[in-house]
Amino acid sequence: MRRILVATDFSSRSEQALRRAALLASASGAKLDLVHAIDPDRPRELVTAEAGLSRDLLDEQRSLLRDRHGINARSHLYEGEPFQGIGKALEELQPDLLVLGAYRRRLLQDTFVGTTAERAIRRSPRPVLMVNAEARDPYTHVLAAVDLSEHSARALRTMATLGLNRDAAVSVAYAFDAPGTGFLTLGTMSKAEIRSYLAEEQALAARELDAFLAKANFGRVQRIVRQIESTDVAAIGAIATELAADLLVIGAGSGHARMLLGSTALELLATSSRDVLIVPRLG
Repeated sequence: MRRILVATDFSSRSEQALRRAALLASASGAKLDLVHAIDPDRPRELVTAEAGLSRDLLDEQRSLLRDRHGINARSHLYEGEPFQGIGKALEELQPDLLVLGAYRRRLLQDTFVGTTAERAIRRSPRPVLMVNAEARDPYTHVLAAVDLSEHSARALRTMATLGLNRDAAVSVAYAFDAPGTGFLTLGTMSKAEIRSYLAEEQALAARELDAFLAKANFGRVQRIVRQIESTDVAAIGAIATELAADLLVIGAGSGHARMLLGSTALELLATSSRDVLIVPRLG
């Protein structure tokens, strides 16, 4: 990893993202860039005043990075909506990773769609790390959720290329849906027959995961196969809790498709208390 871009709005959420970005930059030797955007749709004197204050705050953050982590970061200030500023920085700097602070959850309007984070992630051609947890140490357990697609394989390779599994255990989880499970009843099948059917589906899913990992040539990882009982997100969340995983990895568009991002990725980003790495589709 050569360059990391972290977006900041000077909130506690973005400070948390900055700390994670600093840990990653220190471990990898990557350059670190800070980006902030200001709203130009106001009287010019207000825009100018905010730009001056923002530069001062960016300088303070750069000083902290230098003093605490020995990192000489650069800062970039843009006019426009935050996601527009992030987009300009991505285009100009071509970072290997974009780091964002946690999505701001609101009590009565808790929707991820349309937020700055969601809009930036949709438009980012680069992997995006959303930092949801306090960043004190390197990641210890990475959980990659796959759907056996080539895009899932690319997400695994991207995670390794970025070095996010450098000091961590890695588990790969495949949540499968056994066809017709909702129609299995004791009126049509005995308990033994139901158990046998589900065991066969589990074994098939395990073989499919083994073949996927062999083709991806990803190496030795813990392999987890889990039947979806309610939703794929619930299954992934349960596995993450069992493993005490501190980073989830998923490809945008994986799971049940939703345009550009994918409903599984959307829900994980909106609800996860763990950090989430989203790897975009190519093309």
